[in-house]
Amino acid sequence: MTNTTLNFQTSSGYQVLAAAGKKYLRPGGRRATEKLCQWANFQPGETVLKLFQGSLHD
Repeated sequence: MTNTTLNFQTSSGYQVLAAAGKKYLRPGGRRATEKLCQWANFQPGETVLKLFQGSLHD
């Protein structure tokens, strides 16, 4: 863990996890992400909305 001081009211989830030493921010890792995409069975032409934790200004 680093010695970074965070303001939890303004820090993004990414900043909090990074300060704790977390380097991979996907729950379940890349394999879980790939499996979920496989299960979703996306088809050409479909629109996918990607949601994320954080700020566009990070």
